[in-house]
Amino acid sequence: MSPPNQWLIEAAPWQWALCIVLPFAAAWWMYGRGSGTQKTTTGGGMGLGGRMGLALLRTTVLVMLAFLLLEPLIRSIQLNREEPVVILLLDESASVLRSADSIRVREQLRAWPMALSESLNEQGMALETFGFSSELNARDIEDWSTTQWDGGQTNLEAAIKELEARFENRNLAGLILASDGLINRGAQPEYSSHWPATPLYTIGLGDTTTVRDRWIERVYHNRVAYLGNTFPVEVVVQSQGMAHDIATIEVLHRSKTIATQTWDPTSNQTSERFEFMLPAEGLGMQRYEVRCNIGANEANTNNNRFPFYVDVLESKRQVLIVSDAPHPDINALALALQEQDQTEVEVLHTTNLKDANALLGAIEKADVLIAHNVLGQSFGAMSWPRLIEMNQKPCWWILSDDASQTGLASMSDWGVRLEQSRGLTETHRIRLNPNFGLFEVSDAVDVACSQWPPMQGPFGSISWSAAWNPLFYRQLGNLETEQACWAVREPSADLRMAITVGQGFWNWRMRNYLQNESHDAFNGLIQRQVQFLGSEQKKDRLSIAAPQTIEVDQRFELTAEVYDAALLPVNGATIDLLLKSEDGAEFTAVFIERNQRYVLDAGRLEAGSYNWVASCQLDRELFEQSGTVIVHGMQAEQNSKPADHNLLLRLSERTGGAFCGILDDTATDRIRLAMERNGSPAAILHEQVKLNELIAWESILWCLLALLTIEWVVRRRAFGY
Repeated sequence: MSPPNQWLIEAAPWQWALCIVLPFAAAWWMYGRGSGTQKTTTGGGMGLGGRMGLALLRTTVLVMLAFLLLEPLIRSIQLNREEPVVILLLDESASVLRSADSIRVREQLRAWPMALSESLNEQGMALETFGFSSELNARDIEDWSTTQWDGGQTNLEAAIKELEARFENRNLAGLILASDGLINRGAQPEYSSHWPATPLYTIGLGDTTTVRDRWIERVYHNRVAYLGNTFPVEVVVQSQGMAHDIATIEVLHRSKTIATQTWDPTSNQTSERFEFMLPAEGLGMQRYEVRCNIGANEANTNNNRFPFYVDVLESKRQVLIVSDAPHPDINALALALQEQDQTEVEVLHTTNLKDANALLGAIEKADVLIAHNVLGQSFGAMSWPRLIEMNQKPCWWILSDDASQTGLASMSDWGVRLEQSRGLTETHRIRLNPNFGLFEVSDAVDVACSQWPPMQGPFGSISWSAAWNPLFYRQLGNLETEQACWAVREPSADLRMAITVGQGFWNWRMRNYLQNESHDAFNGLIQRQVQFLGSEQKKDRLSIAAPQTIEVDQRFELTAEVYDAALLPVNGATIDLLLKSEDGAEFTAVFIERNQRYVLDAGRLEAGSYNWVASCQLDRELFEQSGTVIVHGMQAEQNSKPADHNLLLRLSERTGGAFCGILDDTATDRIRLAMERNGSPAAILHEQVKLNELIAWESILWCLLALLTIEWVVRRRAFGY
């Protein structure tokens, strides 16, 4: 039990007095001279000394019970000792092993973390190890014995950003970075602000020898092109030690050369950009390859080829935005949609329209319409809803002014009723409907929308019929209403429709960029809405979600959903996957059921293009869905750049650490000596204060029961009934 000075009791003096006086008075009344017990006894009785002993027992029990009523707390202090910890961040990219004796280097790398851990443990420091290539990988010491060093890229910036979050406020003795310094993804680490506040000790890996070689550094190209058009391709070629060795850069499609350029490097260390305009021929995923001829005595001939893939489509999705006048929301929507290569956006304003036929032609050509503030108006003698219905176009109606919101009252067959105070507006935030299921809304939107600026809408209530699926509800301050301001309808016969009541899209887009330095969440929301409106209404009973592109060091993972005839999730279905590579090799696998979804991890695939077909038998009917995945090779890790140990030196000096040379048998000792010179931090004692209620102690209960039992037994024997 904690000492009395650790007890916390908030009680007035009169409460303390009652806790003592009342139990004493009750015990005296029971056992004192002339007490009721003595008068009513049926036994042999007891002398004054015995009765005083029982009175003391009763007083003790009552005082303890009264004391517990004061709700006493016991303050306890627990000291936790945190030993200093060292982080090892080890480069797992393939370029680390690019040397003449790669097998010996791999074995040395596998054994080094264990040796380093043992050395630091002798100094009273713990070691936590992480690998990194495209992302940060937490690893136990034993895991390094099987590591392959086959990462397809090196992104140090992403690794240190996650490390900062993991080790904030930890007792860090230092960070050890072992890398070749060749960064090909993310920002340059010298300009990152996410380094943990601790000295950095670096070890150089890789080969610093400059070799004779040239390679294709990178190819920039469109992901999507359209049949019959041309698309740009930019190729970056690097040359090292091959001055005036003429290079020929050519682009091949279906084994035929479709473009070529030549290059005469003027120095031994140079690079050049080449631009090509290629014709889009053939529908579907098309494979192209950039080749650079092999020069004399090149050190590496594997990096003279660079395959890339372009999805050739027949036509773009046409989106027409019709508005009564310019508005910042229209610009925000158009910018979001234009981020998609397969979408073409046209904006027309009815107030300055000079050619009515141009508008009619645009409506006829469009796949999806966005009607902004035109409800309640007419085009010629025909209302806008009637005109759009005649052209059989799905439409997203945006009602942000008083006139269009008033026009909603005339559309009684839409099932939307707006009771507004004419001319009055209110601001409200939005809340995502967690049960919305017509199309997928990303978690990023769910998080971001709660922080987006308020939307301005009409002052009044909005009611929707059961045919509408609310996407966003209005939220007034902390009051979460069930009134939707944005809803989507998917009727069985008519075209799809969406209605948004209010304005403020441009504000959302700006805030999204300020929060995340990208428009991805906002753009994704607008794009998914338009994609849903323009897609076929039939919902597939077999739905597969799979990535279109992955890196060679990433796993190909798919998820699937299966529905019955009533479009309810089906359990116990068997989904087969057939995966076919470019060379005709086939692989089969079966999805595993998990939480009403089906998942499949197809593992890592070699670089190339793969077609997949998923099939499922439902109600004696076969359902299939197919797609393509592109696996990008390790082009970034196949260049012949020498290891950049100068980068490691600059990073160490910036953080107050030290560059400890290359990895060899004495690397561990050099790190330990460098840390000793800087002074290792001592262990930190963390004081944790706990407040426990005394009434929660079981020992008090048993003590009270024991005292009452003793009193009862003695009383029965001495006084009877």
